[in-house]
Amino acid sequence: MPLREYRPLTREADVKQTGEYRVKYYVLCEGQNTEWFYFTEMCKLKKSLGIHDSIEIIPLEKTGEHAGWSNPKKLLELAESKRQELKADDNSTYTEDDRFVIVFDLDIFNKAEEREYKEILRKLKEDEIPVVSNPCYDLWLLLHKPNAYNLYIKPDQKIF
Repeated sequence: MPLREYRPLTREADVKQTGEYRVKYYVLCEGQNTEWFYFTEMCKLKKSLGIHDSIEIIPLEKTGEHAGWSNPKKLLELAESKRQELKADDNSTYTEDDRFVIVFDLDIFNKAEEREYKEILRKLKEDEIPVVSNPCYDLWLLLHKPNAYNLYIKPDQKIF
């Protein structure tokens, strides 16, 4: 199994809206460390972040030979493989309303790869897999800090 699910321990009693519709977001990231840490911490802090109880976020950890995979095409293959595995498992709570999300940095593509990138986006849209892509995921994380733009980015901004 190339992907392992991360699910923090919760009691069903913690989900106040018993019987309410639940949707699961399976999150597969390009990076093995920063993004993984971010989403697993998000799961732990879900209540304090104001994420509704009816939403379940499930980070997927790449394991074994798949641990180093970062190419968006390969991530799409892994997501589709996991989806098929969940559908085939009689004990799975997977529904057609659940979603896979692939997170990768846009800055890995250069102009020569633009056509490949557009093809990946088309395929992701066709498979109804949302994509979270930023020019730099680490910069996006930094911008979570209060006043980060003024403190860390603006002082180094060059005037052209």
